[in-house]
Amino acid sequence: MLLDDDVEPYGLAIARKAGLATGSVFPILARLERLGWASSSWEESDRPGPRRRLYRFTPEGMAGARALLAERRPRRGHGHGRHGTFTTPEGAW
Repeated sequence: MLLDDDVEPYGLAIARKAGLATGSVFPILARLERLGWASSSWEESDRPGPRRRLYRFTPEGMAGARALLAERRPRRGHGHGRHGTFTTPEGAW
């Protein structure tokens, strides 16, 4: 979801899509913002209900996320389903 340039998802939608509890997702989103990998803004809408906070990867975050995903994908010709090493940006955890 966050890798799609045309979508500004809100936290609950991210949690649902990821199959995770919001109590897990929101700290991750906050950490990504602190690292400069994501930015957020409040939704401007006339729809009823509370405002939604919309999240988007920054250009640095987009590049980093794509690199991490590429590392995690199985590599053809290198065994059955082996993955690359997962690395995180310094200070992420």
